[in-house]
Amino acid sequence: MNYRLGNVSSASCDSFGFDRSLMSALGHAQDDPERFLLGCMKLAERSYKKVNLWFERDFSFLSPNDREDAMHDFYLTLARRLMTPRPQENIQEFGQDEQYGKLRFRRYLYTTARHAALDFAKKQISIQSYEKTLHEGKIADSVQILMTEIMTEDTELMLSDIKNLAKISDHEWRIFLASFEATSMEVASKLGVPSAEAVNSANHRVYNKLSKIRGQIVGAYGHVGSLILEDSEKICNL
Repeated sequence: MNYRLGNVSSASCDSFGFDRSLMSALGHAQDDPERFLLGCMKLAERSYKKVNLWFERDFSFLSPNDREDAMHDFYLTLARRLMTPRPQENIQEFGQDEQYGKLRFRRYLYTTARHAALDFAKKQISIQSYEKTLHEGKIADSVQILMTEIMTEDTELMLSDIKNLAKISDHEWRIFLASFEATSMEVASKLGVPSAEAVNSANHRVYNKLSKIRGQIVGAYGHVGSLILEDSEKICNL
């Protein structure tokens, strides 16, 4: 399959290339289907490498020959789900949530991908073999993740825990979170920071503090922790 459709600017986007324009397009399934479908194609193009990594690294219960077909099923399933009323409401909420919206959306993508991979695996093997695999614990962690409600408001609490764990000041953390959605100059103006250089310095301090406890963050928060570390590095490299 070929999902490559266009480019994305590095400004005001995260490590997946999710920007405000894309999030807005995905929230118009009902009133502007053409815009929504274009958004789905751009979503597939921009997320393809990351999703492919998920299927290779995290969904080991799939055979290598099945991963591409399972990814295809995932993107089709995702588009169908995003067209329904409740996900449309969530997408619009994510787009309005400047601090946590993109992170919450990526968590939604990851859980949906894992669900799609499990569904695909069920089709490829017998019920008896599937139950045995579950019993052996090879994909039991997948079931636990699927039972977790990812549309809750726990993101803020999780980020607060990471901030405290890394011993990051309130001032540095505000700058870091604001930098997800704006340039250094914009952040400086919005938060009353003396200069863009001061914003960059604060973000580098946050990145260094997070990097020192990388193992603790990933150990406590798994894939979501890795996403935060990736974004902190990207902000420093803008």
